[in-house]
Amino acid sequence: MINSLNSFSQEEHRDIYVFERNGKKGLVNNKMEIVVDPIYEQLGGFTISYYNKIHQDGLFDVWRLGDNYSVGDYIIFKLKGKYGVMSFDGQHLVKPLYNELRYTAVSGVFRYEENEKFGLVNKNGEAFLKANYDLVSPEDKENIIVKEADNYFLVDYKGKLISEKFKHRIFSYDKNSDNFIFQLDKRFGYKKRNGDILFDTIFNSAYSFKNGKAKVRKDANGKFGFINANGKIILPPTYESIYLSGDFDGYYIRNKDYKYGLLDKNIQLLLKPEYDEIGSFNNGFASVKKNDKYGFINKKGKLIIPLIYEDVSSFSEGLAPVKLNKKWGFINSNHKVVIGFKFEGSNIKPFSDGFAAYEQEYNNWGYINKKGELQIESIYKGIVTKFINGAAIVYLKGDKYLINKDSKKFLLKSKRDESQIEIMEVDSSQHK
Repeated sequence: MINSLNSFSQEEHRDIYVFERNGKKGLVNNKMEIVVDPIYEQLGGFTISYYNKIHQDGLFDVWRLGDNYSVGDYIIFKLKGKYGVMSFDGQHLVKPLYNELRYTAVSGVFRYEENEKFGLVNKNGEAFLKANYDLVSPEDKENIIVKEADNYFLVDYKGKLISEKFKHRIFSYDKNSDNFIFQLDKRFGYKKRNGDILFDTIFNSAYSFKNGKAKVRKDANGKFGFINANGKIILPPTYESIYLSGDFDGYYIRNKDYKYGLLDKNIQLLLKPEYDEIGSFNNGFASVKKNDKYGFINKKGKLIIPLIYEDVSSFSEGLAPVKLNKKWGFINSNHKVVIGFKFEGSNIKPFSDGFAAYEQEYNNWGYINKKGELQIESIYKGIVTKFINGAAIVYLKGDKYLINKDSKKFLLKSKRDESQIEIMEVDSSQHK
């Protein structure tokens, strides 16, 4: 309900992957060169996040390290039972001294625990905030929300008090409006750093400010509206749902009839709720569905690809997969067919790095190129990822592999005992 994590780009890929040998983890790059030997008990970890509860830990996915916004340029590792931090080339930046480390919303800052208390250590190994607190939430590069005894307050990165102390829970400090979300008796409000109340606890749901406004809801089953940083309601409770998605700078809305539309960034109605579905914007376009047919709109809410398709996926690299007469093809934003309708499989993903994943038969995935040719045969099962800088992740007979565009494979993790595995296509002498 309340997310105090800052927003980081998920497209900042580092081309580094975790692999495992005999229960130990190492790192391999997209060229299938081992950059860190498999000697670690863990690579990656958990990221702290704050939602409904006072604090909870969210699992961090270490498939492709660069896909997760919480990592930045650093990797938490576990060695001989202790946690530290390394760079992508394996250099130990924070020595393995800690019983626990967690990623935070600030790159290069990590939460550690001692005796059930929390503190912060930076990428240089400096424990600049000692573990004296019951809760620690770095909001940005200047401000940290902490709890000590019964008090919540804001400190800087030297531990200096920079706000009033409050007896109630505070969330999500926004430095632009200089206020917190605060909680009393399961209700939420907004309060200034000096203690002045912007909105009392009149909301059942309260969200962080974006572009000077925040989404709120007064009742558990009520509608959503917006407030501004001057303490005014600028959009009364109007919609059943309001949310963000894709690279669109406005808001998606849903009415009581489960029809979807759009608001612009100034919360003016851009597209009335009329579609059964609106997908995420990519390359400036979003898919829409009405009466079981699909098309595409632009960011002004105008229908630019007519509602004639049986299924579609999103635009990427200038093309979108579309299904017509039970066959898939690709169109461009001018509605020109670029790759003809010849794919009879059940699914095709958007292009990435010149390749698109294609489910030729149920649960048999391969990849096609932009000439419409099957470049990698459809033998992979379950989850396949998009290609990024020449590499993708696939599964075959339960084993997880890194593959390149020539179908060369590197075993990331086997479901079987390692003694039965003879595949190792990268010589361990190629370490950096």
